[in-house]
Amino acid sequence: MNKAISLHLPLVAVMAAALLLAAVPAATADDASALWSKNCASCHGQDGKGKTKMGEKLKVRDLTDAAVKAKLDKTKVEDSMKKGVKGDEGDKLVMKAFSDKLSDADIKALTDYTLSLK
Repeated sequence: MNKAISLHLPLVAVMAAALLLAAVPAATADDASALWSKNCASCHGQDGKGKTKMGEKLKVRDLTDAAVKAKLDKTKVEDSMKKGVKGDEGDKLVMKAFSDKLSDADIKALTDYTLSLK
């Protein structure tokens, strides 16, 4: 193989990978809404207020409340989706982890959706 060609192969591979990643569509607001309906609404409610049978049983916080929103940021919301949320006693999960069910892109879309609830 020509030495000049072999020097450029890694660069070509990186560029090809970047093009493939760029071709993967980002989740849209509609996708995030559908993900919310499927994975979150049974506890948090479609509106994020937590006024569902399960939400009230688990004492889910109203994600639209200004005081609650003030304590949330992208990292906290993503971590809660990836790792789950433990209750006040600290040992039992009150919200299961979704990292085995949702992709990182889905979690990012749901994070943005969660933070946009009003």
